[in-house]
Amino acid sequence: MICGMKCAFCDNCVTLLKEACPNCGDGFKKRPIRPQSVLKKYPVSKKLVHKPIYIEAHINRIRNI
Repeated sequence: MICGMKCAFCDNCVTLLKEACPNCGDGFKKRPIRPQSVLKKYPVSKKLVHKPIYIEAHINRIRNI
């Protein structure tokens, strides 16, 4: 899943995050599929970035919005 600011999360994390991006507060949509015609010029990244999120703090923050 991806938010409006291009932050990407797996489906399980999106559920835990209550559909609110912890980085920007935006909602999530299904990540678009990259067209085959641009994959050679813009290949899929092999780098996985893991940024821990404190779920309780996130839930408390979005309750107050």
